[in-house]
Amino acid sequence: MSVPAGAEAGEPPIELDRSAVAEVAGAMLVATLPALLPGL
Repeated sequence: MSVPAGAEAGEPPIELDRSAVAEVAGAMLVATLPALLPGL
């Protein structure tokens, strides 16, 4: 496996970005949920 981007530059670990990823994933889920469940 390759070294994570930014690791050599001393940037924070990838784990700190999970909250941002969860935010984007949640927003996408909320945006697509009505289309997946038209009964709501």
